[in-house]
Amino acid sequence: MNRYQSRGGKADVRNQTWNRAAWQRTRKAVLARDLYTCRDCGSKATSVHHLQPVAQLVAEGRNPCDPDECVALCAACHGRQHGGARKEVKPVTRVNRFLTTPAAQEAGYNKAGGRLVLVAGPPGAGKTTYVKEHKEPHDLVWDYDAVLASVSGGAWNFEINRLMMAMRAAYIKAAETYPHTCWLIASAPTRAEQDEISSNVVLLAVDAETCIARTAKREDGVKWTAIIRRWWEKYTP
Repeated sequence: MNRYQSRGGKADVRNQTWNRAAWQRTRKAVLARDLYTCRDCGSKATSVHHLQPVAQLVAEGRNPCDPDECVALCAACHGRQHGGARKEVKPVTRVNRFLTTPAAQEAGYNKAGGRLVLVAGPPGAGKTTYVKEHKEPHDLVWDYDAVLASVSGGAWNFEINRLMMAMRAAYIKAAETYPHTCWLIASAPTRAEQDEISSNVVLLAVDAETCIARTAKREDGVKWTAIIRRWWEKYTP
């Protein structure tokens, strides 16, 4: 009997000591690590899923409470995983493990500095909504459109954009020492652009037609349609 098996063997796998306080700590840490984002569809995650069946992990002497054995999923994707054959879960985020939540710290994910999270995607993808749903009270948010509206009333030219980029660079630099998460909202369609900003990326690659429908009621809807289509022309996974 390995150290993760219960006395009753595999039949008692769901009643082991790992399924108590240790599992709750792991669950919180995995959700924090994956930014509460479903690793399958990209929606808000509420569940934690083992990549391999728990009985298999136990039989092999692996720790079911190891966060590396788990991913965050939404309820629908988690249900599909357990309703049929397991499928490979492809990550939609690239997250370095240094989030500042207590659960993440307890699991050993916290590292000094570098708490910048880029939320990227085309207009209408829901980037601002995503940040509002996931940010903590002391987090900071840089949203290009919101800052532009504050600085110039929405007017844009190359000189204004140069100023905006300088302000964004200062924000990114400040995020290195800020004690809480700094969110940055940008379109960033290419992997190179994303990596230049941050190694922590939440990519909301919502399809063009959905984004166009969402932005249709905005002022200059035709303009947004063109921007969305250009985003997808540039997009690199």
